[in-house]
Amino acid sequence: MTRLDRMRLKIFVPSVAVFLFAGALSLISSMFAGTPFLVELARPLDLAGACVLLLGVGLVGYAFYQLWQWDNGTALLCAHCDGLLGWERLGRYGIYRRCLACRRKIDRQDYA
Repeated sequence: MTRLDRMRLKIFVPSVAVFLFAGALSLISSMFAGTPFLVELARPLDLAGACVLLLGVGLVGYAFYQLWQWDNGTALLCAHCDGLLGWERLGRYGIYRRCLACRRKIDRQDYA
């Protein structure tokens, strides 16, 4: 697995986590629906699961959008390996972004 493959994988990890959470909510909701005392909690959990599932679909769409920008060259790229840059973070010496491929810290002045 190359650095760029790991970068592509890192982009989709948040959406996979959200999908797993939506599945857990659905499982809990189905368990509550079978219990007479907790039937009233099943419907809000179903609604919450649907909302979380919709959030996961949005995250997958955003991940594909980031990969499309990277492929077209319009995204913020690392100067060392041409990987995508992650979110802005406030560090000890100022604002920086971390490369998703090589994990280097890139100063704001190098990508802005």
